[in-house]
Amino acid sequence: MGLPVFSPSPAIPGYAHLIGPTGGYLLSYPLAAALIAWLLGRSRPSIGPKFLSGFASAVFSATLGSLVILASGATWLAVLTHATGQSIFNLAVLPFLPGDALKIVAAAALSAGWTRHRRRSA
Repeated sequence: MGLPVFSPSPAIPGYAHLIGPTGGYLLSYPLAAALIAWLLGRSRPSIGPKFLSGFASAVFSATLGSLVILASGATWLAVLTHATGQSIFNLAVLPFLPGDALKIVAAAALSAGWTRHRRRSA
């Protein structure tokens, strides 16, 4: 999207972001995206309205992808800092949970709506 993820900054130059404290998150994005796509591609509509079943499977897929990202980021930070599990959870996971929950619901609604739109127009 053109975001300056690897732009040099005074503190961390260029690709050093990948080995810095946020490297675990950055490196896990391709894996999480592949997992989400794989899960969504294999989801089957359950009993109930098609929008709800599509929404539920999208929420499930996005939640697992988010957990992969958070776990990778927390693990990477733990390796770098040798901090306790509780402090790693407080620093690397807990602050992101509310925003992730909102993004999961928004992404699932968009995904289910788009799928519903495609089915109607086909």
